[in-house]
Amino acid sequence: MHNIINYFLNDQNGLTSLGLAVVILLTVFVLDRVYIVVMNLLLKQSAKSKNIWDDFFIFALKSPIRVLAWYCVLLYLFAFTPDWLQSHFSVKFTVIAREAGIVVALVWACLRFISRAETYGLDHWSGSRRGQNLDKASIRAIAKFSRIIVIILGVIMILQVINIPLSGILAFGSIGGVAFAFASKDMVANFFGGLLIYFDRPFSVGDWIASPDKQIEGTVEKIGWRLTRIRTFDKRPLYVPNAIFPNIAVQNPSRMLNRRIKVIVGIRYCDVSRIESILTAMRVMLQEHPEIDQKQTLFVNLQDLGPSSLEILVYTFTKTTQWVKYQGIREDVLLRLLRIVEAHGGQCAFPTTTLDFSEERIDIQNSEIRHGE
Repeated sequence: MHNIINYFLNDQNGLTSLGLAVVILLTVFVLDRVYIVVMNLLLKQSAKSKNIWDDFFIFALKSPIRVLAWYCVLLYLFAFTPDWLQSHFSVKFTVIAREAGIVVALVWACLRFISRAETYGLDHWSGSRRGQNLDKASIRAIAKFSRIIVIILGVIMILQVINIPLSGILAFGSIGGVAFAFASKDMVANFFGGLLIYFDRPFSVGDWIASPDKQIEGTVEKIGWRLTRIRTFDKRPLYVPNAIFPNIAVQNPSRMLNRRIKVIVGIRYCDVSRIESILTAMRVMLQEHPEIDQKQTLFVNLQDLGPSSLEILVYTFTKTTQWVKYQGIREDVLLRLLRIVEAHGGQCAFPTTTLDFSEERIDIQNSEIRHGE
């Protein structure tokens, strides 16, 4: 350090180099301030335009170009250092450092572009008409895959810059990959299970799912690369490995189009003369109900002659799929059905047992009782 100071202060060439370096740094500093102002203006203008991609590109390039410029300037200023210091670093090293810096800046810009697009997609595309086939999980998955591809390409480019042959790395990877595959087969299975979830999309974050094969039911909170977190209805977190889902049946009630009302109303046998008018009134009530979907199957029929009642099957679908709202509609329909039965002079049946006594046998028993007296 002392030798470097003496070089710049006591040597004529050192003073000249120091002066040039200061001028270059001041110039770059001024240009850096101008660059920041210009980029901020461009960002404001791009935000006003309908084209979103220019906003993404400007945001992605803003910081990497600035850092790369300073990095290249510092590498250039290395030429003004003493010869004995430069002798420790070859020209080839400087070239490699510059090319590696360009690759890093390019990868950084791509990652910033992906992050900006992901944020915009989560805010605007998810659930919108333009992104009707995209959900938040799919957008995050696309962003993750894009980042992985960019990083892999960046590593390959860096290896080429520093002249490391890929063939040797691939050969080493093939040998170690066999051992790694055996040691991490469960992790790999979970990873590919996560891929299938992202591609097939049997469910998304926020969906209520259930599996008749496993004791799995709840709301999906997060779909990770290895685990899917489900919040059960008693508010407990359930962590399910992704490798399980490709091998089980999964129900997704959140994607129902309607909810079904299926109920049997039992009428007394003594009300058989009123059954037709009751059936007609029930059909009319359902056809006029504002919360019943008339495009779906709707019928009210005498289904069976039960042991103690005439069984009427009421079968229809509500417009809503929301659980709480559905319960209110179901309650309203049931109350209306009961009022119809009552309005027609009928009653709902309940399990009864009728005992028939023979009058002749009763007379004999009464006669025996009198003689016994």
